[in-house]
Amino acid sequence: MLFLFITLLFFNSALADCPSGGINVPPTFGSNWSCLLFDSAVSPFASAEVECINKGGHLVSIPNGFFNIFVAQTADQAFGDGNSTAKFWIGVTDLFGNGWQNIDDGSPISYTDWAPGEPNNSTSQGGCVSMDLLGYWYNDNCSSIYPFGCEFNEINASSTVVIPTTTPSTSPTSTEAVTTEPTSVIAANTSAQVSTTTRAPAIPAFLCKSHLAFAVDVSLALSADQYNSMINMILDPFLSVIYPIDIKPAPWVYYSEAAYNLKAAKNVSDIVKGIKIIEQGTSTRGFINKVFPLLTTNGALSYDDTLPKNTIVFTGTGLTGPEIVDTQNNVNNFTENGSTVTVVLMKDGVDLTNYNQITNLNIVNWDADQAYIISDLEKVLNCQN
Repeated sequence: MLFLFITLLFFNSALADCPSGGINVPPTFGSNWSCLLFDSAVSPFASAEVECINKGGHLVSIPNGFFNIFVAQTADQAFGDGNSTAKFWIGVTDLFGNGWQNIDDGSPISYTDWAPGEPNNSTSQGGCVSMDLLGYWYNDNCSSIYPFGCEFNEINASSTVVIPTTTPSTSPTSTEAVTTEPTSVIAANTSAQVSTTTRAPAIPAFLCKSHLAFAVDVSLALSADQYNSMINMILDPFLSVIYPIDIKPAPWVYYSEAAYNLKAAKNVSDIVKGIKIIEQGTSTRGFINKVFPLLTTNGALSYDDTLPKNTIVFTGTGLTGPEIVDTQNNVNNFTENGSTVTVVLMKDGVDLTNYNQITNLNIVNWDADQAYIISDLEKVLNCQN
C-alpha cells in the first residue's frame, strides 16, 4: 500500500500544476480538489481555515479511507518527526450541533476514522477535528494549535466552491456551485474595502486571546431593530466566545455625540451586565473620535503584559470629511506595534468614502448573516496562539 501511494504521488506530482509546495491529489481518490498543501505553522482551527481560504481553498476534507491514508502519509512527509501521535487540523466540524460536516461545502461527512474513545465532545469549542500521522481522528478543542492541511485546485484551474444555501445554524439541505476567485471581504490593515457577491462558509467564532477594547454606537444612525441586532451579536458570540475570560477585561465605551463608560469591569460578566443596561440615545449620529480619548484614559493603550491589542468600533455611522485627520491620528496611536483598529458596520449602505482614506484601519462590512460579520472580524484581529 505504501509503495502504491508513493508511486501515485510521484506520477501525479510530475503532471501537476499545483502551487509551490503543493502535491497533486490522485483523481482516483475521490477528492473534489486537485492539490494538497501542508503548513507546518501551528494555528487554531479557525486561523488555519483562514490561511487555506487565502490560498484559494479550505482545510482538507476526507471523502474515504484511501484519501485518509494518503493525507496522513503526506502530512508525515511534510512535518513528521517520528512521532505518530502528532496532530494536524482537517476540515471537519460540529460547532453548530448539526452533526459532523465538511467545512468546504457544509455537507455531512461520509467517512470517519475516529481514534478509540472519540468523538468525546462534539459541540462549541470542542467541535473541531484533528488527525494524527496514523490517520486517526480526534474531536479536539478548536483553540488548540496544530499544523494543518489545505485543499485547493491547480493553478489556472477554475476554482469551484460549493457554498451551503442554509445558514450555519441549520443543517444544510441543498447546495449551489459557484465559480469564484479567492477574495477578501474585509480591509485588512489597508484603506481599501473589498466586497464580493459569493461567500465561502463563515469561519465559526473562536476565542481571541488578546486585549479587546471596544466601543458601541448608541446613536440613531441605527434603527431600533439594527441596534438590538448589534447588541445581541456583541453579547453572543463576541462576549460569549471571542472575548477572553482569563485576563483583565479591556475597557469598553458607548458613544454618540460624546463617549461614556460605566464602572470598570472586573470580569466579562460585568461587561455583559453593562451592555444589557445601556440604551439607545437621541443623537442622530456617532462621533468616532470621542471614543479613542476615553479608551486611552481608561487604559486601552497601557497593559502590563505582551498580549496583542485590538480595538473594535461597532457602528452604523459614516465618517465625515472634517473627522478624517483626527481619525487618522487616533488610528495611528492605536495601531502601533502590531495592534489593530477595526470598524464593524452594523447596517447596509454606510458611505465608506472617508473611512477608506484612513490607512491601517480595518473595515468589516455589514452582512445579513451575522456569522459572516464575526467571521470577517476575526480574520483581522491579532490573537495570541
